[in-house]
Amino acid sequence: MAFYLLSLTYLEHTIVSTGGKAHAFFRVYILGHCCVFTHNGTMSVWTSRCALMTSLCIFLNCSGTASTFEVTLLHTNDNHARIEETSVDSGKCSSRGPCFAGVARRFTKVSEIRKKEKNVLFLDAGDQFQGTVWFNYYKGAEAAHFMNKLGYDAMAFGNHEFDNGVEGLIKPFLQNINCSMVSANIKPDQTLATKLSGYYQPYTVINVGLEKVAVVGYTTAETPFLSMPGQHLKFEDEVKALQVQVDKLETLGYNKIIALGHSGFAMDQEIAKRVRGIDVVIGGHTNTFLYTGKPPSTEVPAGPYPFMVRSNDGRNVPVVQAFAFGKYLGYLKVTFDQAGNVVKAVGNPILMDSSIPQDPDILADIGEWKKDLAQYSSQYVGQTLVYLNGTFEECRFRECNLGNLICDAMIYHNIKYSSELQWNHVGICMLNSGAVRTAIDEHYKNGTFFQHKCFITKAAVVVTFKMYQYLP
Repeated sequence: MAFYLLSLTYLEHTIVSTGGKAHAFFRVYILGHCCVFTHNGTMSVWTSRCALMTSLCIFLNCSGTASTFEVTLLHTNDNHARIEETSVDSGKCSSRGPCFAGVARRFTKVSEIRKKEKNVLFLDAGDQFQGTVWFNYYKGAEAAHFMNKLGYDAMAFGNHEFDNGVEGLIKPFLQNINCSMVSANIKPDQTLATKLSGYYQPYTVINVGLEKVAVVGYTTAETPFLSMPGQHLKFEDEVKALQVQVDKLETLGYNKIIALGHSGFAMDQEIAKRVRGIDVVIGGHTNTFLYTGKPPSTEVPAGPYPFMVRSNDGRNVPVVQAFAFGKYLGYLKVTFDQAGNVVKAVGNPILMDSSIPQDPDILADIGEWKKDLAQYSSQYVGQTLVYLNGTFEECRFRECNLGNLICDAMIYHNIKYSSELQWNHVGICMLNSGAVRTAIDEHYKNGTFFQHKCFITKAAVVVTFKMYQYLP
């Protein structure tokens, strides 16, 4: 007579945290067994106890199986108010050349990925503010509105989010944004603590499928020198501030931790190397383009995607950015083991070109917002017969003709329109190169440009002055 021996075991496990990761220790107890089948398949011995044992065996077998967890991380950074689609150099899109980016195109791709894949997080690493007439007019309300439409899960503050001060961040943006805002190293004093309470946290924990993923934020400590956050916000050292929050998260039992922030590629690597417990770093600020393989457009990769960093505690930590202006959508697929270690990280930025259709509903929404924008943006500024180069590659590192034009215009205006409040016989203009955000194409509308083409942030005519430096 053939029979099967059904054994029931009880599995007890303990989680212990060492070296920044959780490890499981198991203890097994044998509870009993029973013989259940005859040679012809009929039950000879079967009790309610056996039925219970069978159910428990199935449950324990399923729940005790070692498994991995895969999450898809979609990310953007340094969008700089590019609501509409853009040209190849992220200026105004024209019918003469290919068009890229725009929130309507991004909505299409993000929706497609969310339908195909189970565990998806959509994150932004800061600098939604500043760069086009959309921000000049709406002051950040447009960013909050369309980020809500796209369904971002979390965002870190960039330095440009503080260009209009704290009040200029709260009213148009923080009061309207739906996603979690995170920064571990921005600390308000008593003057601002109550006003900012509830608008942002050091980290957020997001349910992704059956797992919990923590996202902890950071913002460049140089923000007080780059923008206008005021005297009541302190920007602490990123590494030290992050370590405090990561230690707290691990104590609470979270072992999948993403650092999301805006401090530049060099600092992103330092965070990956020095902050114990960080599994992935998603950054911004330096508009870094990373890519594995042949790049799909004009950007030259600064390294592979993801850029792997060996941490001080011996782990391989993927670091990513996705260039800027919404031209690419970062796409990183990360696999964690049961202890929360990254065992695989693959992907590449997705070029947001015209092969990706723009969502018609989002386009219609943009059209409604443009109605209020129309009069402001159609103010005539001038006309050019040559290409005014305001690209990052040209103006950030050397003299460029658009920078010269802006400074010449500032000096001319200052001398022509005299004032008793300032010295008018100036001969020098100082304009930070970060104030020039894009080029002006002489072929677009015969070189005529309006307010919507003037992407200048701040500048100062030199006599005696206090100048704020604006960088990425």
